[in-house]
Amino acid sequence: MKRNLAENTPKSYLLQASRFARHFRRSSEGFGPEEVRTWILHLTNERKLALSSV
Repeated sequence: MKRNLAENTPKSYLLQASRFARHFRRSSEGFGPEEVRTWILHLTNERKLALSSV
């Protein structure tokens, strides 16, 4: 199903998924809510990203 995403959006999603997995040094398969929470905290606290952009 095509969702009329901008051309770079799928590439950005793949890049972020790759960074997510690298952060935990393992495949993202089987990650749960705790890993997502840890990742969001990393992005907001350590990388200083705005929560709205995460």
